[in-house]
Order: sequence, then structure tokens, then C-alpha cells
Amino acid sequence: MKYDQWLALREDERDAVHFQQWNVYERDGYLVAMTAAVRLAETCGLKVSHIEIGTYHGGEYLLHLFVPDEDCRRLPPMLEQRFEGFRVAWFPLSRMGLNPSEFGSISGVWRHQDDDTNVEFTFDGSTQPPRVAGRCISDGEQLVISSAVGNDQFLLFSSTVPSSGHFAQHTFSLTSPDTCTQHITLTETWKRVVS
Repeated sequence: MKYDQWLALREDERDAVHFQQWNVYERDGYLVAMTAAVRLAETCGLKVSHIEIGTYHGGEYLLHLFVPDEDCRRLPPMLEQRFEGFRVAWFPLSRMGLNPSEFGSISGVWRHQDDDTNVEFTFDGSTQPPRVAGRCISDGEQLVISSAVGNDQFLLFSSTVPSSGHFAQHTFSLTSPDTCTQHITLTETWKRVVS
């Protein structure tokens, strides 16, 4: 489901999709939830240093946003706020054991830690929208990047390899000055094996 389709649903229709159609333990609808979290981070007017999608009892996605401790004290209690179909959990940044200055910036060139992938990304999270570029390391082929949203701590975007049509949706979150985590959703074509 595309995010504009999600937004077009009434609240009760969103709940029906969320609780009756999606299996959140299999990550159905994960990108919709992550997009909501990024949109909340962009519009809340606070310095959001980290976002996560939590999975609550009974199969519910929660938007987890980490903000400075002094801001967190003024925000609604956990699960009382809803944003675009999801309940919100605000957390103090101290819960992660870091302060904002220790996080650094996602801007820079990134490769997989084991150097076992053929892709590198270059991020600039200081602009709106953020700038994202990607290339295949082996041959220099540039990836087509679309729908980039985020800030200097996390990014959500799609990429396509032109020569193969390989499409993926990425979420990168800065976890330390030199480390990111990536959640990725791939779109692939599979063919039946004839026995």
C-alpha cells in the first residue's frame, strides 16, 4: 500500500488494515509505519535523534521517537497520542545512553560493514528534502533514488538499479557517529520451478 492510499483511508479503515490485514510480525505494512514515523519527526518541531517501529502486544505497530529528555517530559504519555493511524511512544534520548552531540550526522558515504555488498550510498541529511545518491561499486552504475525523506539522523528512500530493474526501499538510522542500521524491503520477481 502506498502512503497516499493509507492517508486517504478513514481512521476505522486504517485500523481494519492494521489489525486485520497486516501481520506485523512478518513486517506487513512496515514501510507505511516508518513513513508515518518520519513524517511525525519532520513535523513535530523537535530534535528527533532516532526513530524505530515497535511491535506491541496483539500485533500493533507503534511509532517510537527519541527526543531530548527535557522535551520528552512535555509530550503526551506513551500510547495516548495518535499520528496518521498509529499510536506514538516518545522516549528520552538518555534511554539510549547517548546525548545528541554523540550521535553525529548521517551525512557521508556509507558501505556495508562487511564490504560484501556491491552498493554504496552517499547521504546529505542537512537539506530538505535530504539528498541521497547510490552507486554499484563494481561498475559505477548510478542508482535511481526516489521518495527520500528524513533528517540528519535517519533516512527513508527507494532505489532502483537501472540495468536490472532491482528495486528496494531503505530505512537508515544512525546508531553511533560511524554506524547505521538499515531495514530493507526488496521487490523481486520469482519464477516457478518446473519439476
